[in-house]
Amino acid sequence: MSLTRADALDAMAERRWLSGATGIIDLGHPNGWRAAAYFYDGIKFRIGCHTKTLAAAREYWAGKPDRREIMAAIDYAVAVAKLRGWRIDE
Repeated sequence: MSLTRADALDAMAERRWLSGATGIIDLGHPNGWRAAAYFYDGIKFRIGCHTKTLAAAREYWAGKPDRREIMAAIDYAVAVAKLRGWRIDE
C-alpha cells in the first residue's frame, strides 16, 4: 500500500497537534471522522478537523443525533483517561 499525498499531509498535521502530548487514546473513526484524545495540560480531543477541550467537545457535539458515536467516543476516552490517572476537568 502506498502513502498518498493526502495521507502524508494528514500524518504531518497529526504530529503537529500531538507535539507535547504525554498520552494518546486512539478513538478510531466514530461517525467516519478520525478521532483521538490526548493529554496536554488536561484532556483534549482531536476529531476530524476540530481540536477541543472536554467541555467544548461535549458542547459542540451534544444534541446532534448524527454524531452520537462521537459522544460515545468522548465518554470512552474520559473513562480510559481516568484509569490512566489523567486530570479531567469536567
